Amino acid sequence: MADVTKNHECLMQLLNNSWHTPGYCGPTFDAILCWPEVPPNTTVRINCPVSVEDIVYMKGEATRYCQPNGTWENVGNYSSCRPHGLEDDPITPFHAEIMYWIYVIGYSLSLIVCIFALLIFVHYKSLWCLRNIIYKNIIAAFTIHNITWLLFALVSLHLPVASVHEIVACSLPIFVLKLCVCAAFFWMLVEVFYLFVNVLFGFHVQKIRFWMCSAFGWGVPAILSLATVLRDYHSVIFAGCWNWRQTHLDVIIIIPILIVILLHICINRALSIARHQLRTCPLPSGQSILVEFDGLLLFRHCLFISRATCGSVFLFQK
Repeated sequence: MADVTKNHECLMQLLNNSWHTPGYCGPTFDAILCWPEVPPNTTVRINCPVSVEDIVYMKGEATRYCQPNGTWENVGNYSSCRPHGLEDDPITPFHAEIMYWIYVIGYSLSLIVCIFALLIFVHYKSLWCLRNIIYKNIIAAFTIHNITWLLFALVSLHLPVASVHEIVACSLPIFVLKLCVCAAFFWMLVEVFYLFVNVLFGFHVQKIRFWMCSAFGWGVPAILSLATVLRDYHSVIFAGCWNWRQTHLDVIIIIPILIVILLHICINRALSIARHQLRTCPLPSGQSILVEFDGLLLFRHCLFISRATCGSVFLFQK
């Protein structure tokens, strides 16, 4: 009840400019909380908002600093606000640190393998065909995602974002992470579609151009990722970078990915039928085609499973 009264007084003071004391930080509303008038060089502490964007907060305090010159810090610090349901979180700081280093080691090993694979594709010019270029883009999405995650995780622990111009340093890594997660799924759909055309419509495979693959593999995910960043940018301006670190299920990205997975399953079913037909092919070349086809299917399944696991961790983690 006291918090409601203080918030009401702050809003009334905000509406009545005559209440403002010269030299003090005046009352202001940042679209989440109303910050009352305070003297310079003062840190204000207010209980976290009851609800923001359908997320209920039950404990914690938001802070904002009134600078010595009588002006507010650009954004308030809401990092201590904890969503409802996390009050009795059994994860201790020790366990959290162990989980963090497991992530770091896993991403580092994945990065080493991806870089090694890219070096093989780049070094041997005999592998420079469209099919392998598609594979290179899939691995490149893995590589960029791993590098961005490692840099963002390591740097953000030591350089907290506290001002508007620094929020760009927060939004850019989030954009790249979402782009790479989405692009990996889209590029794998490009790969399975190319394999589908190559197996069942071999005479038409030459019509597929790299720019077509790039437009779908990188262009569409870039548009989707940019849409999510622009949609969330306004809230982050006021809430701080922590609001984006709390990754949530994003329908703008997850729905296209689910559609891609569904298409992938359908094409995979058609390829399985074609694979069965190749096994019964009486032609002498049928066995060699089957061996190559089996290798491609195995490689594609490994990529899809690993990307699905990595993508689900990124999209569903809280």
